[in-house]
Amino acid sequence: MDGAKYAFFAENNGDAKMKKAIFIISILAIILVLSFAISAYLARPSFKLINHTQRDIKEVQVFWRDKTMKLAGIKAGGKEKIHINSEAAAKFIATFADSRIVESGEIYFTSRLNIIVDIYDNEIKLVYDFQRL
Repeated sequence: MDGAKYAFFAENNGDAKMKKAIFIISILAIILVLSFAISAYLARPSFKLINHTQRDIKEVQVFWRDKTMKLAGIKAGGKEKIHINSEAAAKFIATFADSRIVESGEIYFTSRLNIIVDIYDNEIKLVYDFQRL
């Protein structure tokens, strides 16, 4: 009888270990999925717009694919940072308070890239931040 009693507990102990292992694996899988989701969110391309002029910019428009983003003005010498959750080529158009317009060429962007948008009186320069090092 005692042998049967111990066999029963050994069987149940094995089930408990199996359940614990499945629970731990499940928790690790959830953590892994969440970490991928968070890293994908944090890896969005960012654009740092810098107004190098002595004049206020009334509006900046960003064009990519078939989308447009309009940004409120940037003060003289001011900066603005935006994120676009996409992968494409972007073009920037800045309109100054006196209605003068400057445009950039296009720059390709994808996840984990940071792009500097330097806005001057007569041009907009686009560079990847790693090119500034």
